[in-house]
Amino acid sequence: MASSRSTTRPQRASSPTSTSPPWCGCPAANNKPGSISTLPADTAFDDDLGHLHGALADWPAPVAALLAATERDAVSRHDIYDRTIARTWISGAVTLVGDAAHPMRPHLGQGGCQALEDAATLAQLLAQQHPVDAFAAYESARRRRALRYVRLSALAGRVQLIPDALRPMAYRLFAGVPERMVARQLSAIASATAFG
Repeated sequence: MASSRSTTRPQRASSPTSTSPPWCGCPAANNKPGSISTLPADTAFDDDLGHLHGALADWPAPVAALLAATERDAVSRHDIYDRTIARTWISGAVTLVGDAAHPMRPHLGQGGCQALEDAATLAQLLAQQHPVDAFAAYESARRRRALRYVRLSALAGRVQLIPDALRPMAYRLFAGVPERMVARQLSAIASATAFG
C-alpha cells in the first residue's frame, strides 16, 4: 500500500474543501450526553482525563465508572483533519491507495473498507495489464465511488456537530426521512449491487 504525507495545511473538518483552521471535537463541557464541542485543533488540556471527568460528569452509567478505572496515561487524543484530495492518484509507476488517495472521516466506517476495495480492484487490474495501465484503470474505476464516501463521511461528521439547541428539530427531520431512502443510501454502501 502506498502512503503519502500531506504538504498542505490540514483543513477544517466541516468541509473537504474548506480553508478554515483545523478543529477537534470533544465532549462538551455542558455535561449533556451526546454533546460534542468543536475547538481549535491545537487546544490542549493540562489533564485530558480530568477534562473528560468534568465534561462527562452527568453522563449515565457506566461512563463515570469507566473514567474512574482509566489511568491518566491511557487517554489518547485523536483529532480529525480533512486533507485536500489529490487531483490524481498516480504518478508514473506509483499509485496511492486507501487514505493516501482518499482520506475520509471515520463516521461511516468506510476508510478501511474503501482501502480494501482499492486493493481488490488494483490486484485484479495488475493481473491483466502493465502496472502503469493498471494504475490508470484503477483510478478511473475507483475515484467516483471513493470520493462519494469522502463526502458522505464528512456529512455524517457535520450531523454530529449540530448545536444542542437545534438537535431536537434535527432529529425530528431525520425521523421523517422515509425508510426506503435510508435503505437506498445504506445499500449503496454495502449491498451486493454496490460493487457493480
